[in-house]
Amino acid sequence: AVDPFAIVEAKYYDGALYVHELNYDSENKLRESMSNEQLQRVRNEEEGLIKWLFKKLNISYDADIVCDNNRISKFKALRASGYAYAKVTTKWAGSIVDGIDVLNGIKVYYTSESKNIEEEQNEYSRKVDKYNKVLEQPEDDNNHAMDAIRYIGLDLQRGGIIKTI
Repeated sequence: AVDPFAIVEAKYYDGALYVHELNYDSENKLRESMSNEQLQRVRNEEEGLIKWLFKKLNISYDADIVCDNNRISKFKALRASGYAYAKVTTKWAGSIVDGIDVLNGIKVYYTSESKNIEEEQNEYSRKVDKYNKVLEQPEDDNNHAMDAIRYIGLDLQRGGIIKTI
């Protein structure tokens, strides 16, 4: 895969979400950085790359992990590897806008090392119709880390941690 594989660490505290980018490399770029021995090991195991990456990033086995629902094999690999709290996000018609609304209702901070999150924030835009009217729907481009953050926000809302009025 050539798209960035965004992994974001987040903590919610006192009405604010604090996020830190852990990975933004594509799966291809990750493979290019691996030794031949590492490559062989990940190839011999289903979704071995994700298992290798989570270990490399030192992600705790008891971490709450919200996975994109279009990558079920990665979710299953995490669960099989011992990440008992990995879960799949739920998407519905309008969930993108709903997720953005959740994030707009709280303060979101990102670390200075999270350059790709910063870039995605700066390049964020909404779709424009043929009459140049700005629509509610966002552009679906360069939003890999923001999607991950949005999934986290929606998960926190579903869990009753983020309250909406």
